[in-house]
Amino acid sequence: MEPAPTGEGIDITNDGGTGCFDISQRSFEIIGVQDDQNTWILNWRIILTVEATIDASTAETQIVWAPLLKFPVKDRGKKLLGRGGVDEWKFDIVDLLVFMRHWATLFCPVGSRLMFPYNKEIQFLGRVLPYLEIFMTSLDAIAIFAQVAQSRSFTEAARVLGMPLSSVSRKVSELETDLNVRLIDRNKRQIRLTEAGQSYLELCRKGLDTIHYANRVMTDRHSDTAGTITITVPPNLLEVLFLESINSFQRHYPNARLRILVSERMLDFVDDGVDLSFRVARPETPELIVRTLLRYRHRLVASPSYLAAHSAPGLIAELQDHKTIGFGFHNSRKVNWSFLRQGQIEKLCFEPDLTINDYASVKAAVLASHGIGELPEPLCQEALTAGQLIEVLPEWHLPEIKLYAVHPGKATLSKLARLFLDTVSSNLRRRA
Repeated sequence: MEPAPTGEGIDITNDGGTGCFDISQRSFEIIGVQDDQNTWILNWRIILTVEATIDASTAETQIVWAPLLKFPVKDRGKKLLGRGGVDEWKFDIVDLLVFMRHWATLFCPVGSRLMFPYNKEIQFLGRVLPYLEIFMTSLDAIAIFAQVAQSRSFTEAARVLGMPLSSVSRKVSELETDLNVRLIDRNKRQIRLTEAGQSYLELCRKGLDTIHYANRVMTDRHSDTAGTITITVPPNLLEVLFLESINSFQRHYPNARLRILVSERMLDFVDDGVDLSFRVARPETPELIVRTLLRYRHRLVASPSYLAAHSAPGLIAELQDHKTIGFGFHNSRKVNWSFLRQGQIEKLCFEPDLTINDYASVKAAVLASHGIGELPEPLCQEALTAGQLIEVLPEWHLPEIKLYAVHPGKATLSKLARLFLDTVSSNLRRRA
């Protein structure tokens, strides 16, 4: 096979040693043509502008790096493996084209350093080390595995993906076979990621999010993204769950404008001009499209100084001997806390010493050592990690909360609203 044009590369000839490249710029190039079977004959390259140090001699130059890939060639029933040079690959464009750009971003970030041993007359001209191999498992199987992990259920994942349950299960099993590792422990009641599965999911998330974003960019490249969308979010969750998504959305779509309504109640999509609503209570209106975005729990927390002055409760009933901070509204005097542990349920109905209708203020009161309070995980996780708060009765769990995205129907969801929903979903998956 013929290599790609060589004018942009450099030749390195030496008897041995080590070279290193400090990357200052990076671009990505695909050279290929599509045939009539929806496959591509492809040359692909990562073009790096670098400070190249070879045997203590430094100069700025440009190199072309064509990483070796090994992947199934679907219509040939065998695997191809290039050994240096820019080779031609035949592959399914849906599976691999977008991933290659992500590969360049992930493994050749600007500001990073590439170090490599080299032998006599190795041309670093679209060539890399002979032993570099990356086996690309089908991306749809990875995406299905990620959805199963997010849904915590094969059945729910199949519903979300619009696939038969048997197909979802088979894809995950094939992925485990390809990787030669069990990713999910299965039983009749629930699924649980293995340690390897959790690690694999964390590694894959960045790539999947990049691919989802790349797909959106390709779809919307020639479309107008100007306009205004109106969204509603619950109080207390705007800053902790949505600001990152808002910043990301406005960065990628600078001509779009957001109108945000913070409200506890479900606003009317027509009368209030709402495009998209985010709620923690699932609406019962059948004509609405409801999508689960995030699952989290509330935790009982207190400050270290409060627990130093008051012994931590060992039983739920002992909470009544402590100062408590509850979340509630003007028409509610008592609060109900329900606790779960290994199938056992205990409830506590009481009137808190301090009741506030804003979780950010509840958190401030807990940090100020006014007592034990109940906070959503997204709002208190950072303080727990930093040691500013301590979880009380950690062996008991408060019920799971779900965050939903709600809109009237796919046909009426505007393009900007869809783009914002995709941005929020991507950011929440990454932090889940």
